[in-house]
Amino acid sequence: MKKPNIFKTKLSLPPEVRLYKQSNRLLVKGPKGLLTLHKLYSLDSVSELATCCKLLYNSLVGVSAQYFILLKFVGIGYRVQEIGESLLKLKLGFSHDIVINYPVGIRLFSPKKNTLILVSSDLAKLRSFAYLVRSIKMPDCYKAKGILIKNEVVTMKEGKKQ
Repeated sequence: MKKPNIFKTKLSLPPEVRLYKQSNRLLVKGPKGLLTLHKLYSLDSVSELATCCKLLYNSLVGVSAQYFILLKFVGIGYRVQEIGESLLKLKLGFSHDIVINYPVGIRLFSPKKNTLILVSSDLAKLRSFAYLVRSIKMPDCYKAKGILIKNEVVTMKEGKKQ
């Protein structure tokens, strides 16, 4: 499937979103939060312009309708223990519980013990935290256990042959 050309698509600014420029930063303010694009690119090349457009688009979507990532804990005993003020406590089959500080701007929900929903308006911060949690217990290709993202399918390898 061919991706749409970034220069032919128009960015539409939702009515509740405001843009502000401060020296070398661009502030995007909306009902779901405030995001800052720190480095405004020099826009000399096409790739820098495309990157800047995509970052701006992600910020516009994030402050108007937030992003979410669903993590599934697959395996016996793999679960979310508790969600504190700034701490996430996980039980992942180790001899101890895993405690992770989660960044400001990310909200966590756990409707069931084996699912964790991450919500944020900053897509980059959300993805980096989701992959940090996932890196603790990567999916195993022999047993299909571990932390899976959304509808991820683990391709199983064949075990030992007798």
